[in-house]
Amino acid sequence: MRTYFTYILASDDNSAVYIGVTNNIDRRMKEHRMGNPGSYTSRYKIYKLVYFEKYRYINKAIKREKQLKNWRRSWKNDLITSFNSTWKDLSRVKPGMTAVDGRTTVMPNPPLSSWTWF
Repeated sequence: MRTYFTYILASDDNSAVYIGVTNNIDRRMKEHRMGNPGSYTSRYKIYKLVYFEKYRYINKAIKREKQLKNWRRSWKNDLITSFNSTWKDLSRVKPGMTAVDGRTTVMPNPPLSSWTWF
C-alpha cells in the first residue's frame, strides 16, 4: 500500500511557505534541498518541513493540498502553529522528541514515512 503526504515547507524566517504532495516525503525533502534553480522553493530558500499530513489515498492528499493552497496565510500559520508551535524543521527532528499535532502525540523517528496517519 502506498502512502501519500500533504506537506508545508517554510523559509528560515517563516516569511514564505510552499504546499505540496508526495508519496515519499524523505526523497521529496532531499529534492527540495538540492534545489532546482529558478524554482519557488530555491528562490525563497524554502526548505524547512513545518507541517504534514499522511494519507492512504492520493485523491485525499491532493484535495487537501488544493484546500490549503486556497487558505489565507493567517489560517496556514495557525494550522502550522497548532501542529508545530516553534516551526521546527520536522525533517531534522531527533528520535525521541515529541510533536503534538492537535489530535495525537507522535514520536518522530525518522524516516518521516513512519509517522501517524491522518
